[in-house]
Amino acid sequence: MTPTSPQKLGRYEVLEEIGKGAMGVVYLARDPLIGRLVALKTFRVGFSAKDQELAQFRSRFVREAQSAGILSHPNIVTIHDVVDEGADGVCFIAMEYVKGTNLKQLLQKPDAFTTEFLVEVVSQVAEALDYAHSRGVVHRDIKPANILITPESKVKITDFGIARLDTSNLTMEGQLLGTPNYMAPEQIQGKDVDHRADIFSLGVVFYEMLTRRKPFAGENLTAVTHKIVFEPFTPAEEIVKDLPAGLTPVLDRCLEKDPNRRFPRAAEIAKELRRRLESGQDLDDTSATQEVEPIEAPTRRISRAEILAAAVPLAPATADTPAPAPSMPPAPAVPALPEPVAEAPEKAVGEATVDARDSLPPVPATRPEPARRKWLLPAVVAIAVVGFLGIFGLWMVGGSSQKAPVAPALSPEQQNRLTAATALAEGRTLLAQGNLQGALQAVARAELADPSSQDAAELRRQIDVRSRELAAAAEIDRRVAEGMITAREAYSRRRYEDALTAVRGVLDLRPEEPEAIKLAADAEDAIEDQRQRQRAARAATPTPVVAAAPTRAVPAQTAPQPTMAAPIPADTTLVVDFYSDSSEGILTIYAGERQIVREPFKFVRKTGFLRSEKISGELEARRTLDPGPTTLRVYVSMPGRATKAVVVDGELRPGAEQVLEIRVDEEGATTATLH
Repeated sequence: MTPTSPQKLGRYEVLEEIGKGAMGVVYLARDPLIGRLVALKTFRVGFSAKDQELAQFRSRFVREAQSAGILSHPNIVTIHDVVDEGADGVCFIAMEYVKGTNLKQLLQKPDAFTTEFLVEVVSQVAEALDYAHSRGVVHRDIKPANILITPESKVKITDFGIARLDTSNLTMEGQLLGTPNYMAPEQIQGKDVDHRADIFSLGVVFYEMLTRRKPFAGENLTAVTHKIVFEPFTPAEEIVKDLPAGLTPVLDRCLEKDPNRRFPRAAEIAKELRRRLESGQDLDDTSATQEVEPIEAPTRRISRAEILAAAVPLAPATADTPAPAPSMPPAPAVPALPEPVAEAPEKAVGEATVDARDSLPPVPATRPEPARRKWLLPAVVAIAVVGFLGIFGLWMVGGSSQKAPVAPALSPEQQNRLTAATALAEGRTLLAQGNLQGALQAVARAELADPSSQDAAELRRQIDVRSRELAAAAEIDRRVAEGMITAREAYSRRRYEDALTAVRGVLDLRPEEPEAIKLAADAEDAIEDQRQRQRAARAATPTPVVAAAPTRAVPAQTAPQPTMAAPIPADTTLVVDFYSDSSEGILTIYAGERQIVREPFKFVRKTGFLRSEKISGELEARRTLDPGPTTLRVYVSMPGRATKAVVVDGELRPGAEQVLEIRVDEEGATTATLH
């Protein structure tokens, strides 16, 4: 650790510096509450405080990191905490510490990647992106340095949503923008950016893993951005020979300049790559047509005379009568091409007219008229019989030719309704399977085909309800997990009342939680044991004083003795009085280094079915603390706002009940006072 490195950031103990960038430093740190190693990514305004753009960047840094904190995926680095201390100009993100390397470092090694490793890395990144996209989070800075790889080849994406401002100046190379090689064309052009920009960036990474080159390299920023927006990239197969079969079509689609031509979902990239890897062959449709092309040039060309000869028997089929047309020119006209006819063997003619090869004589240089008439009449008779049987078959079907006419083509409106109905049926199936993202896509297709569809609107409402239910269940899971961590920590430190308070909060959320029920019972037993020992201690302390009193020569001096004998000072009861005009957030309080309160809050009032409005609200909590000097730190985390610490220094009086009054206004400003 450098001499200038801090010893602590918030509650975290800084161990060493593990990285440095233009916007701040990354430290390896330890969370003292649970002993977990974390990476602290700091952001420090290193320029003038009046720099408006950097101030906006800092705000975005905190706000988007908070939104990324909702992500929980095995291939995404977990964000544990976001803190803005405010006073010294430093804010930081506490995130999962990942041992291993990153893809940028691996690309600098000479060894080529195996096909399996390449497909697995790209697929894991794609699946992580698809998960983030389904929750409305777009990374916007996918590049090798942000793709971490553990020794077990497990991929972890880092820096979600904190890379840059959408409005940042493109000329600030190395500052806000960094390298532009992985940006999508729409990002460079300042257009609206959605999840498909991440797909393009992943395509650039994919290309670089295949070729060890960037698809849009240039001498400077202008050259690179121009190529990304306007110029095609060099096909990967021109750089690396014998590329794995089937990878280039996936790569090309990722790197489409038009977002609408890319994969609509990142998960499809993973699915397609793994399908092609398992098949072991190139499944690209275009390659199939390329393999068919040589068939169009046979080794032996059928002569024009053979074509004419084969076509002669078909002429009467178009006549009104079975007799040959008297005006047809005689066959001797054919010998005008004697050499090609002589070169063609008899088998070739038989192959050209397989159905009649047994009845066809060898093709002479001159075909006499009698030979043609010899087989023409049976052929005409056969055609007539086939025609009669066809007519008879239609008649046998009855008048069904009138009752079941060929179905008329659907009108555009009917076709749209059919498309919408098909999409909605698929959407209902996906919803029943729990695939909300797929169901939403199906609804979108239905709405595109039939914008006025009430069924589509109803299915979208059902998906929204289910999404809210899942989000509520996930929130309960999170609060239960946090409550159990707090309860276990308090119990292990013999702060049984704190443990009981935390575990009761868990049971309020999930009354049937087995571990919470057991821990509550254990905490209650421990509290009762503590109280019994305290009562026994108080009852035992006056006895020797009373027995010794008669032996004293001066009774006046023995009177104060009982008060001097109390060895155990009473604890302080801290009452937390919290009131907020902001309706949603998390209240966290530390006494010294110990977390004593962590309580999510959401104050709403129902105004109708599935409708509610945000209101002000209050919370109250009671904690038992050791008396004496203390430092209380109050954090109120709210969506879209930076979290700042409010520090309260004070004295906790033995046996007293003191109030920590916390007030939060509509703008999120927080005050705290100890009474």
